[in-house]
Amino acid sequence: LELVESLRYEEIISMMSEPLRVDEEEMPPPIPPKGLGHLSSFDSGHHENGESHC
Repeated sequence: LELVESLRYEEIISMMSEPLRVDEEEMPPPIPPKGLGHLSSFDSGHHENGESHC
């Protein structure tokens, strides 16, 4: 039982650590003003377009 729990715990930590590392590595690029500006512009344009279309 102890072995299984230990293995599961390690797997959970590994799974949690893996996604966290990927998120951290992929997060920095989109954080810059370029990504933010593009997102803000797109959101604003989409919203305006949607309202105009309606």
